[in-house]
Amino acid sequence: MNYKNGWLILNRGCNLRCKWCYAKGTGYRAEEQMAPEKARAVIDLCAELHLRHLTLIGGEPTVYPHLTDVIRYAAERGLRCAFVSNGVAYADEGYVRTLCDAGMRHFSISVKGTDRESFYKTTGADRYDDVLRGIENCLKADERTAVFLVLYEENIETFLGCVARLREMGVRKFNFSFLYHFDDTPGYKGYLERYRPRAVVRRFMQLYGELDRLTEGGIRITPTLPPCAWDADFLNMLAQKGQLAGGCQLKERSGLVIDYDGSLLPCNAMQSVRLGRFGVDFCDAESLLAYSKTPYVHEIYDRLSAPPAKQCSDCTHERTCDACACQWTNYTLEQLLGT
Repeated sequence: MNYKNGWLILNRGCNLRCKWCYAKGTGYRAEEQMAPEKARAVIDLCAELHLRHLTLIGGEPTVYPHLTDVIRYAAERGLRCAFVSNGVAYADEGYVRTLCDAGMRHFSISVKGTDRESFYKTTGADRYDDVLRGIENCLKADERTAVFLVLYEENIETFLGCVARLREMGVRKFNFSFLYHFDDTPGYKGYLERYRPRAVVRRFMQLYGELDRLTEGGIRITPTLPPCAWDADFLNMLAQKGQLAGGCQLKERSGLVIDYDGSLLPCNAMQSVRLGRFGVDFCDAESLLAYSKTPYVHEIYDRLSAPPAKQCSDCTHERTCDACACQWTNYTLEQLLGT
């Protein structure tokens, strides 16, 4: 393992119920949250490992009652701290100021719908206007506020209108990714049948020119699907323009992901895969590094990060393939590319 960045899952509670949320299977239980003393201990571990960055995730981080304390303590230990919120809590400008006072310097908001109707359809909550108000409040505090959009079949034809509106509000940084899903139930194929990910990718490439013009190039794109699902020249163009994001921490074995109960996970989207537990299998940097070398941990990483097909080993992109490992847990490469 070569730990570079940390992910701290603070809680499972959330104020929305997104139908495609990767954490949907956790039940959003409000009582499942990290104790403050455990959060400080994990932050100490991250500092001991000399990690560069700590991402706070959930659930929804803003409903975690000790969020400002965690932000302050991480700053004291020299860690750059960030998180992506659904933005609902930011409708309260006073709360945004509280986060800034705690040391928050940059805001990132995941917008769950392209308009009020789609937001409600996706989340089950009529909070779209709150999110827009939250974005306005964040822009007052941080003009670099970034918006994240997950693209899938139900919003691929409408997301440009949402981007245009957010540009008018002052947003200049946009991040796009594509819906993924992890389910280790044998025979599960629902993701492919419902969301047809490759068809979405093909449509995105057709719409890219308008998106690039609309945002004046202020975009970052996480491909999610493997390079063979994309046009190679298109990906090369994104890379040359500095618009291509990527780098799977699971494949690189560079991410330390700790769940709210101290469980060590290979990926924040893989809550059912438990590698070990803080305070039981390891308690500091030395014991973590030793535990990460055990056959049990290596076998799980080898299984999850293995190429999805034999032909991948002959692919020119094999070493740099940034496809999300969640994509091929339940289906072959042929099934994935056939959508």
